[in-house]
Amino acid sequence: MIRNPLRTSFRRASAGALAFSLTASGFLSTPALAEPGSGWEALPAETVFAVRMPQTQAFLEHLRANTVAGQRIFSEEKFDQVMQLIEENNQEDWNEMVEELEEFGFTLDDLLAIAQNSWGMGFVANPRGEGELPRMVLLGWADMEEADIDRIYAAIDKAEEENEDADDTRRLDYELAGMPVRQYSSSEEGMDIEVTWDTPDDFYEWTDEQQEAHWDKLQKMEDEAQYVKIDETHLLMTRAPGRMAMAIGFPQSGDAVRELIAADSDIDWDEATDVASVQEVFANFLGSLEGGNDNSFAANILSVPEAAAAVDGENSLVEFYADGQKLLDLIGVAIAIDEGEESAEEYTKLMEVLGFDSLGVMAGSTFLADGALRWDFFAAMPSPRRGLLSTLDGQTLPAEPPAWVPAGASYFHLAYDLGKLYDVILDTVQQMAGPEAAQQVMMGNMIVQSQIQTDIPSLLRSFGTRHSIVATESQEITIETEEYDFETESFKTVETTMTMQPVAFVWDLADADVWTNVMNAAKRFAPSMGDEVQLVDEQGFTGLRSETTGLPMGFMLGQNNLVLGVGPDVVTRVLTSINNPPAVEDSLLGSAMYREGDALLNYQEGIIFAIQDWRTDMVNAKKQIVQAMEEQAEEEDQALVEQIKAVIPSDEDIRASFGVAVGQVIMTDSGLSYEAASAMPAAE
Repeated sequence: MIRNPLRTSFRRASAGALAFSLTASGFLSTPALAEPGSGWEALPAETVFAVRMPQTQAFLEHLRANTVAGQRIFSEEKFDQVMQLIEENNQEDWNEMVEELEEFGFTLDDLLAIAQNSWGMGFVANPRGEGELPRMVLLGWADMEEADIDRIYAAIDKAEEENEDADDTRRLDYELAGMPVRQYSSSEEGMDIEVTWDTPDDFYEWTDEQQEAHWDKLQKMEDEAQYVKIDETHLLMTRAPGRMAMAIGFPQSGDAVRELIAADSDIDWDEATDVASVQEVFANFLGSLEGGNDNSFAANILSVPEAAAAVDGENSLVEFYADGQKLLDLIGVAIAIDEGEESAEEYTKLMEVLGFDSLGVMAGSTFLADGALRWDFFAAMPSPRRGLLSTLDGQTLPAEPPAWVPAGASYFHLAYDLGKLYDVILDTVQQMAGPEAAQQVMMGNMIVQSQIQTDIPSLLRSFGTRHSIVATESQEITIETEEYDFETESFKTVETTMTMQPVAFVWDLADADVWTNVMNAAKRFAPSMGDEVQLVDEQGFTGLRSETTGLPMGFMLGQNNLVLGVGPDVVTRVLTSINNPPAVEDSLLGSAMYREGDALLNYQEGIIFAIQDWRTDMVNAKKQIVQAMEEQAEEEDQALVEQIKAVIPSDEDIRASFGVAVGQVIMTDSGLSYEAASAMPAAE
């Protein structure tokens, strides 16, 4: 009998394959969101971030009706096959799950249908006064049929009746904003004394006896501590026609409750856990659901045109929003409370030095549009940018690979000046830690210079501003690893076959002489590395080759280029392409794939550009999952392996369902914009 893959050592491999097939069948597909007038527009201005998903069912219907992927991979038939496989190989657990669902009035189909409703949530940091951590409240909403809401409430009632730990949960019923609210307050337990084992600042000035007495005291406190109720989590929920809403107040009162326990005081749990703040946030949210909110989180986000454009897809799968400054401020308050005002001031200064204090709103979405799955994201970083953010300015590259990159390769480049990064790091160290720390950095620089006859800033600037990555088609390789054999009590060499995508990092050097010095230094050390490292000269390049544990690597300098490659043949192929660029029609730049990507995305000059064949990458990913599954499966699991392989989409279906994937990052006066698109061919 095949053992349950979720309960054996085979679980890791088969779970990966099942996750792949579940995703491909739509079972794990993320619900969508984006309808006007949805709950996210009622989120208060104090919201830090939000996610909303309002169109899951419509998204899946659009996917299945209009794309090959929907017909072949995300079809209901494929979903049914996956569910049948799970049921057959987890019969006992499956039956138990079905019975429990039926007990509460649901089927699995019911749950899947409910999950495809419009829903969202926002994380609110409600201020509570100077020096206090804001009250953290999660607001959530879901739009659904009245019958589904009735069944959910009935299930909650049944669960409440059968709750064996009823003493650990308090229920209150009342009205907020004219709506009936249930409040469930669940106990959170912990030690009545929180023992901190930190070493005092002057600890090493103490005598041995004082140090030992200190640890004995802490150990005694820990031994005498008792496990008691120290906090509560509050869940507030309500319903309106066609909608459910909830608020969760997270436990934040452990320290205050411990003080009450130490003072032997009576504890009013509503007051001690500040449930009033949770109720206030929820009441305002419910009021805004009905009447709107002029001072809302949504209004703040959408007031930035680029942020609004990043979530403007008609068929959104998911949308994400955040307020960068509120998030950074929240971290600062937490540091002040946990580590003191001095640490908080250092944090604030660091954010200013790095330029993060100018970070603004962020928004992003995933959606279907014009025959592609799109990803858009925007982060407000208004000019003039300072510190680390300033290093993103001043250099761009056209959205195109060099002429030497062959067709069929995957390509990525970053336009970035590492010399600027060094300057920012040195300035940050000097401002944050003082001249002495900066001097230590400079001493390290002198040590490097003594070894390779160049300093660190010159070395970093010599890379130039084009940092490229080229990946060729995946290949199977055999690598050797050392494993301990408990029977022989010794290490043994084990060969493992794996699929990998050879990759090369290529730099158009701004100063090749610097790297001549580096390469000469590397060659001096090469003999000490053994026979596995070889000094080579080939195709006008000079450098090092190695094949440690069976994994080929190369580090080559020539033709004003620096090449670092990992994987079979990749270094040789890149050197050949640089020396003898392919004909235009055989290059990535002249390929149909490159033109298809332009049609999807409208290429623009920026700081990042990437293009790859999504079909090939997904086929390779599937191959790696299956390979790992087959290697880890025990003998009695082989039948299950074959069943899983039959459910996973075929290579043919994957190649028919997807196409080119492209992405780019552009800096504007307003901030950073990321755009990506992966082709999804139209339905047959």
